[in-house]
Amino acid sequence: MTPNISLAPWARCLPLVGLLLAGCATFEPQTGRESVRQSIQQKTGLAMEPASPSARAESATALSADDAVRIALNNSPGVAALMAELDGAEAQAVQGSLLRNPFLHVGYLYPREGHGKAIDAGLSWDLLGLISLGPRREAAEHARGAARLNAVAGILELAARSRAAWYAHLADREGAELLADQAEAADLNAELARRLEQAGNLPPLAAAGAQASRLDARYALEDATLAARSSLEQLARQLGVGDPGQIKLPERLPRLPAGDPEIPNPAALDAADLRLAGLRADLERARRQVEAIKRTTWTDGLELGWSWDREAEGEWKDGPSLGLALPFFDTGVARRATIRSEVAQLEARIAE
Repeated sequence: MTPNISLAPWARCLPLVGLLLAGCATFEPQTGRESVRQSIQQKTGLAMEPASPSARAESATALSADDAVRIALNNSPGVAALMAELDGAEAQAVQGSLLRNPFLHVGYLYPREGHGKAIDAGLSWDLLGLISLGPRREAAEHARGAARLNAVAGILELAARSRAAWYAHLADREGAELLADQAEAADLNAELARRLEQAGNLPPLAAAGAQASRLDARYALEDATLAARSSLEQLARQLGVGDPGQIKLPERLPRLPAGDPEIPNPAALDAADLRLAGLRADLERARRQVEAIKRTTWTDGLELGWSWDREAEGEWKDGPSLGLALPFFDTGVARRATIRSEVAQLEARIAE
């Protein structure tokens, strides 16, 4: 017998409503990445456009500080790690705002008396997830915003480290050159003292002092040379360049500007503090999660569905069904305490 499966008008709308709600939250990693790139360009004036960093580092023109930052933004493994972390955070935000999939179950019942078989089928939807969908969607939006702010802050920090590494290496190299001149002068002084001592015109103690000064200058030069080599390797790591010898740098540090920059007021500093903005977005996300938990505090499972049942005689019956999780073991106390403690922690960190 062909089953006559029919649904009430309101039940027929449930799958359509579920599909529409499911389509509202999609994972598009390029959207988040593009938002981060635009923020970086607005704040630094440098575009994040992947290019060939090795070719840029080997160019005939010496790398300026801005060039070093641009190479780091487009090539550093740290930027790639931050972007991957952003993708994961956005995926988690989308996952947290989705409804659970509809649940279909089918049973084939064998009667003990052997008078016929029965079929039981049902399709249910997550009604509890629908009740808390609004706050969870808002929490997901705040989570996306926090993830993007954290990514921008991390990339700007990496850019600042790259710029600092550029200046540090040039300073170390100039310091090594200055100590090389001092070491050469100490060598000449020691040689002159030796000859004066041989001629009897300088006491041995004074000649020994000149030799000691020569050794001190040489040791200082070795330390400075090692520091310059280490800072060059650090700069290469920041830029994502494998061979430090590929990097061509200016001969001297740029001169200091004629005037001091303006000191921003505290309000402007707070407005530009991306870490603080990220904490505030995290706080709003946690508050929305508290609201979602409040709506579902009495149970952690509520399903609305439609069931079909075929009797042994071949007659089909159908009707609505409701499933409720009984909070015997998980009463939700731990979930509520966890999210409230997170809210308190974020409020305290913002107040610091």
